[in-house]
Amino acid sequence: SPARVHYRKTVSLRSTVLCFRCRRPPAPRHLPAQQKREGHPQLQELYGKHYSDHVIGGHSVSTARLNDKPGKSWSVRNYQQLLPQFDHLPEENQRLWFYIGIFPNAVLGLYPDSIEYYMTIPVSTQKTILKGASYALPDSRRGMDAVRYLNRRINRITGDEDVSFVMRMHEGMKSSAFPEPELSSLESGVREFHHRIQAVLPVTQLKQSPGAGKMLEVNNAMQ
Repeated sequence: SPARVHYRKTVSLRSTVLCFRCRRPPAPRHLPAQQKREGHPQLQELYGKHYSDHVIGGHSVSTARLNDKPGKSWSVRNYQQLLPQFDHLPEENQRLWFYIGIFPNAVLGLYPDSIEYYMTIPVSTQKTILKGASYALPDSRRGMDAVRYLNRRINRITGDEDVSFVMRMHEGMKSSAFPEPELSSLESGVREFHHRIQAVLPVTQLKQSPGAGKMLEVNNAMQ
């Protein structure tokens, strides 16, 4: 039977309501590719410039082909070196990481050695559960356990970095110096997500929060 690994984490944040205006600003303030370079150094080593975002049929799709240059970090370098060929995969997918976003809160990660899902489950205005699992076909080849461990290790470190980004952003939003948030047209996946949120919850189109206890009433009025 397929190997399976579960994980779960709870993240607590002080509640903040944030509304984005989706248009092209003079200078983009948030770029996923830039975040990959500066905030996720292991992913930059793993696939770097080969990462790209797309919106296909309303779904966010990202692809990343592994770099040929060995990574500097222990996890990336050994993952690149140990990753074998797989008979069930076409040649173009042998060294491809593939992500599919499932609106509104889940992602499928398809890797040569395994697949995973991860999702965020809000349980209150101040707490969110991060939940996921990885699955892999039986493979007795020497080194496969190490390859799959390294995959999970790279993704675990990346997840911890994402949590750190979110917590720091929420802290920064409490500052009067925080600029009005804008999303560049270059950020197709992020923009599409916010457009879909605004379609389901019209109240999120407002520039200012309607205030405590009024969100449901205002949202119903805007339907």
